[in-house]
Amino acid sequence: MKFKKIIRLFIIGVILMLSTPFFAFSASLCENCDQEKYSCEQEALDNYIECLDHVAEESQELYNSLFETAKEQLDAAEEAATESRDYYVNDICSQIDNIIGRNSCIAGAYAAYSVATAAAYTAYGLAVTAITAEITAFEYAQFAGCVLVRDIELASCLSSYNQCVANQGDPGICKKCASNGTEIPDDSEDPGICKKCKNGKVKNDNSENPGTCKKCQGGSPVNDDTEPCDDGDVCTENDRCEGGACIGDDPLSPVNPNCQ
Repeated sequence: MKFKKIIRLFIIGVILMLSTPFFAFSASLCENCDQEKYSCEQEALDNYIECLDHVAEESQELYNSLFETAKEQLDAAEEAATESRDYYVNDICSQIDNIIGRNSCIAGAYAAYSVATAAAYTAYGLAVTAITAEITAFEYAQFAGCVLVRDIELASCLSSYNQCVANQGDPGICKKCASNGTEIPDDSEDPGICKKCKNGKVKNDNSENPGTCKKCQGGSPVNDDTEPCDDGDVCTENDRCEGGACIGDDPLSPVNPNCQ
């Protein structure tokens, strides 16, 4: 008994092993195009966000670099103006004995300092305006590139989706694959003569006309010798159905001059 049980389990295992590829193939007939499209679009959007973040980082680095240069130029100009002012006040003006002359010299040094620093800040302001315009142009171009790549990837997702839907397998008569990978009824399919699809199943259709001298009965075409017919020959008469075929008799006297 134990040996027979082992043999039975072995046979069941072999059957399951052999049937697994078939069931796996059957399950893969309907591909989940919706899920593939969603995953593809999600990846495209993730790449788009990553691109935007990268542009923002590059923009900030460029901003810091340009403003650092502009600030260094401003600091250098202020330092030069300060050194010039101090030089005149301490080395030039201090040597003037006349108090009025010395004060006039100091006032001139400070006036020159004010003009120099004002010019430095004006140049800094112009530099800031130019930097802002450069940053804006850079971001616009880079963001436009991100949008272009995103749109190309999304279009590719749509193309792959349409191809996936078009290449769906055939799950069987009166069925079709939905884009989400499930099998659904397809009553528009023609399962054959004297048959029709209804709610995803093959049904008999005795209302169908299977052809001349035929009728549908029990879901199959059978002879119908009661049906009137025309054999298509103008030189015959008394056309009728016999044995599922339309035949006619030769007339005793030709009614058509072309019939001899």
